[in-house]
Amino acid sequence: GLIKTMVEADPDEVLHLFVESKEAIMSLFDLLNIDQSTEALVEVNEIQRFLAETLSKLAESGMLTDAVEKFEVRSSAIAALATACLSEEEHATEEEEELTSNKLASGLMQTLVELCTVSYNKEEKKGIELSPGEAEAISRSLGEKICKMVISRFLERAKLKQYEIEEEENIMKAPDIAMLCAIAQHDVALQVLRSVGGLHAIAMIAGEGEITAILALQKGCKEDVSLLLEADTYASILSLFSSEKDHLDWRQDEACGSKVETAVFELLAHLCLSSTKGRAAVAGAHDFKSS
Repeated sequence: GLIKTMVEADPDEVLHLFVESKEAIMSLFDLLNIDQSTEALVEVNEIQRFLAETLSKLAESGMLTDAVEKFEVRSSAIAALATACLSEEEHATEEEEELTSNKLASGLMQTLVELCTVSYNKEEKKGIELSPGEAEAISRSLGEKICKMVISRFLERAKLKQYEIEEEENIMKAPDIAMLCAIAQHDVALQVLRSVGGLHAIAMIAGEGEITAILALQKGCKEDVSLLLEADTYASILSLFSSEKDHLDWRQDEACGSKVETAVFELLAHLCLSSTKGRAAVAGAHDFKSS
């Protein structure tokens, strides 16, 4: 309680203490995964939220990334954040339906994204950079959770649209969407995602014209294109030809639009040439007919 009050009162003076030494930063990660059996003594959820907010502030300031590199604890940081994301799901109650963006896991995912983000050039273009081993580790521990978060966001957006409520956030800027696209670029991680039904979540992102998701689908379905027919995954791809998608960024950018369309037609051609059911599904799709 005292630490929380100090951080809230003057974060600039206190925050750096959490990353001053290897012991301090490791203690922060350990506390993030405090034993739930101690809930009778302390309010575990409140502590986790406070620590998640602290980590988020440290990540935004760049102090977390610097400390993780300095003390060489990146794998520990990734593991701690992953475990904390999963613990929220285990102890969640169904009494109150909470938006994905408001959940603790979303804040922790944002911190994980910040931790893995690098600048590529002087123009401050940033992207998530993971080694194949890190991508595989995240996919095995968090893959299913990330996919559920992504699907939940799209369902929430559909509900808002149904009630004609304007969405407050751009869904494509969500941390779980960024992380799913990043780990899906690695072959082994992609196979892990495929084994937990992750192609459906990737297809939803691809349906927004995200080229990395479309390319991941191409790789994921290379050996068995019929996977696109499961849960009507192909429908997300076909929706790109819908007039409802005219407002998307890739439609306004000629170079980007050309890349997206080429990748989509390659994927659909593979589906049509390799599967009779696939050919019938594409030919009969409303979005394809009207394009």
